[in-house]
Amino acid sequence: MTDRPGPVPPRSSPGPGPRSFWDLSYEDGSYLDHWDPPRVPAELAAAVADGLLPLPGPVLDVGCGGGVESVFLAEQGYAVIGVDASPQALEIARRRAETAAVEIDWRRGSVFDLPLADGEAAAAVDRGCFHALDPEDHPRYVAELVRVLAAGAPLLLRGSAETDEEEGLVGVDATTVDRFFPTDLFHRGPLVPCPLHARAGTLEGHLVVLRRRG
Repeated sequence: MTDRPGPVPPRSSPGPGPRSFWDLSYEDGSYLDHWDPPRVPAELAAAVADGLLPLPGPVLDVGCGGGVESVFLAEQGYAVIGVDASPQALEIARRRAETAAVEIDWRRGSVFDLPLADGEAAAAVDRGCFHALDPEDHPRYVAELVRVLAAGAPLLLRGSAETDEEEGLVGVDATTVDRFFPTDLFHRGPLVPCPLHARAGTLEGHLVVLRRRG
């Protein structure tokens, strides 16, 4: 049986706030065990190799956390906008970018009020943000992506394969994706298995590519 990466906080709106669960996890290093990828995710590298994410971007990293994916994308020549509500996460991400000698546009903000202009993002990546939100908040999350994504922009969405209420995870399954990413706004590709690795173990996940219509 595959180990689970670790606990997820009770669902709440991930906006800026004092010493949230997320801030504390970045302060004590537990984010490394629970959701920080120990290496560049293979599916992201494949998306770059296949040209799914248009150069030069900008590519929005939604809930960028410690910046592993943002840094990788910047190393591949993309303009990257990394957004997270946690200042502690962004500080870790900045240090990673400095070590890699890449420039990234880090912006603190809520996924429900993204600090981007309308249509600013040529693509977006989400590894584990959507699946940690309360379903009641999903429409606001999707509405913001609709606002900031350019017409035709792809979204690389990854999350838990199954809903786990105890862990606070919403499954990225066909029913959920079709409900919150309607076909009049997004073209949906197939859902495929996509393990989400962290230091404590691996979460069985799904990957789906959604493309903004318009």
